Amino acid sequence: MRKRLWEVDAVRGLAVVFMVVSNFLFDLYFFVGLPISPQGWAGWLARATAGTFLLLVGVSLALRRYWRPDASFAGVARRGGMLVALGFVVSLATWLVAGEQLVLFGVLHCIGVSMVLAWPLVDRPRAALAVGLSLLALGPAAGRLHPDTLLLLPLGIAPEDFASVDYVPLAPWSGLVFLGMAVGSVLYRDGRRRFPLPEWSSRPAPRLLIALGRRSLLVYFAHQPVLLALIWAWLALVR
Repeated sequence: MRKRLWEVDAVRGLAVVFMVVSNFLFDLYFFVGLPISPQGWAGWLARATAGTFLLLVGVSLALRRYWRPDASFAGVARRGGMLVALGFVVSLATWLVAGEQLVLFGVLHCIGVSMVLAWPLVDRPRAALAVGLSLLALGPAAGRLHPDTLLLLPLGIAPEDFASVDYVPLAPWSGLVFLGMAVGSVLYRDGRRRFPLPEWSSRPAPRLLIALGRRSLLVYFAHQPVLLALIWAWLALVR
């Protein structure tokens, strides 16, 4: 096992910060009436954050292949299955809070399934790039199909009246995992950084981001209860 690349953890940590900010804005939108549009800049922030996480999943898969030659499909499948299971925990929690707009196929579901789908191409970056671009291109086409069933939600095909507080289907979002694998294979060929970068890992800001990036799953589950508790406490005080 090689030493972790600080910049990967730091970028993931930055995505964690954006995730907390984005979710706080949407909590205020849903529970306080903050005048923001999910289709406006706040929505773009949320999508950029999810996209960053998915790209980094692909980069991490490429690094896993280099750093752990014994890494197997079974190991990746176990990890992916765990994330999907945690995704259904989120589904239950959002059903209690958001009702019919619960998360049925959100970012954790997408990451878990995408890891399993992408791993067979971890040694074939050109094929991963082609699949990634194809999935990104298929996303808008899938989004125009509206059958009267929820069974195709993972593919990006949803009923016309479908609404969810977090919907991250495989088409197009899984494409970013495949692209991340291709990018990781170039930027970190043989598991080594192939571009110059100052050693900033000991500076305060990068250290904080690195710490957040290494605990991203913990922060993902912990931040919403904290944010909601703060909002509900504030509402109780002002009413």
